[in-house]
Amino acid sequence: MLTAAILSTILCAPAPTDLAIAARFYKAGKAKSKFEICLIKSDGSGLRVLPTTGDVGSVRWVGKDRLAWIKYGDKGSTLWTSRLSPWKPVQIAKGNSIGTEDSYERTAPPGVAAFRIDDRIVIVDPQSGKTQDWLMGRRESSFPLEESGTHEFKGATYAFNDDGDYGATSIQGEGWTLEGNRMRARPSANEVTFYDWDHNSTSGSIQTVWVWDGKAKPKIILECVNSFDYWPGRDIVAATSPRETSSLGKLEVWTSTLSVGYISHPPAKVILKGLVWVANVAVRP
Repeated sequence: MLTAAILSTILCAPAPTDLAIAARFYKAGKAKSKFEICLIKSDGSGLRVLPTTGDVGSVRWVGKDRLAWIKYGDKGSTLWTSRLSPWKPVQIAKGNSIGTEDSYERTAPPGVAAFRIDDRIVIVDPQSGKTQDWLMGRRESSFPLEESGTHEFKGATYAFNDDGDYGATSIQGEGWTLEGNRMRARPSANEVTFYDWDHNSTSGSIQTVWVWDGKAKPKIILECVNSFDYWPGRDIVAATSPRETSSLGKLEVWTSTLSVGYISHPPAKVILKGLVWVANVAVRP
């Protein structure tokens, strides 16, 4: 028999959402492993690997039924795409260097897959799968990413303390202070998102995210994560943990976890862990 508390939890629980990840699942013995593209539900169910060749890098959603991803090689990088059904990966671009924006400086909204190819920023068309130049990807024409100065939001102010070698190490508002290593802010219509970024050779990138409505103190939504997918106004948040070493027989390998949370239903839960290195996550729009 369902109690009122259990029934309330079931009715309020968000429906599972598809996540795309770039992950390396280690295998026992001498079997080789590589980074692959996988789909997994936000509740941890339905994990499946999508066949690709070579080591894949960052993966992004293109609309709701197409993925685009980077493949690295000794002679440069290539950009690939495919619809989910039928799954037929094709190469659409190549360059000396291909990358994506880091989570904290992302300018592309959900469903828009933006990539840096050498000195260009391109997006992938959801219908044709081809690339096209993206003017909104230029920093000066995209939404502001603030790193210094004093700013106003809904009648309240917040100020950067520009005292670090690489930028501000704190942001201060009325009655609150956020501290970190390299602080940034991105205002949107209803909130300001504050980011802190750090990096070391062991853990990789370490990032923390707060959201502020201009009234109460900023609310932390992600703490000490590596890769993440968060967008202002969207409830679901997905993130990978900083990498650490784990034992695989006589070997030490990098591993990390994948967590999913909902701003309306905290806290986040780990949905994938073990002998796996999850390098990147993208939430289906």
